[in-house]
Amino acid sequence: MAGKAPNTRSYGAAATAPPPSNYGGRGAYNPDSLFSGARDWQNDDVEALASDQRSRLLHTNERLDDHSDRLARAHRTALQSEQIGYEIQGQLREDREKLERAYGKVQDVNDNMKTTRTILLGMSRRVITNKIILVLIILLLIASIGVIIYLKWGRGLINQIS
Repeated sequence: MAGKAPNTRSYGAAATAPPPSNYGGRGAYNPDSLFSGARDWQNDDVEALASDQRSRLLHTNERLDDHSDRLARAHRTALQSEQIGYEIQGQLREDREKLERAYGKVQDVNDNMKTTRTILLGMSRRVITNKIILVLIILLLIASIGVIIYLKWGRGLINQIS
């Protein structure tokens, strides 16, 4: 009885001996009348069970569709997030290259500043040296003018006074 529904009854023993009401002088044995009530009950049970299974199957299919939709949305979101991540990664790579170029330029400027500083220090030393030399030349000129004045007029004045 492999095709039997779970809640059906077995009437195997009753089928071998028909009930006395069916022999009432009307003739032959009718097996359909014997199981007609059981078949109605069995059909109702099978229909209820099939309806219940059908509704559960429909509900499960709806849930499966909902979960499939959620999964598809999650997959689309993941793909969009991945695309955004790739774009951000590319932008960060470009920004890094810009920063590295700027850092290189800053290093070049620092090197140029060091060179400029050494040149300016050398120039300021030369300026100070030139000023000292100029002051010495001026003092030498003043001293030589004084010596010339002394030699030209100073001896004569000293000779006149004495």
